[in-house]
Amino acid sequence: RNYEGAKQILQLTSKPLVAIGHSHVGDVWTIDNRKVFNPGSITKGRRGSPRSYATLDPESRKIDFHTLEALW
Repeated sequence: RNYEGAKQILQLTSKPLVAIGHSHVGDVWTIDNRKVFNPGSITKGRRGSPRSYATLDPESRKIDFHTLEALW
């Protein structure tokens, strides 16, 4: 869930875009024109993080994050 972790992930692949998860917190890191992102979680957020998800435009590699209102 940090910049150094994103750098380590990018060392494992030549792909320009990598999606990760598990932390329930949405974030994106751009390193050398490559991106690692966590879309967040639509389930109960951890550590007070909001329910959220991300949309991706694969051509431009633009990532937009969206927060959900409480559904329950």
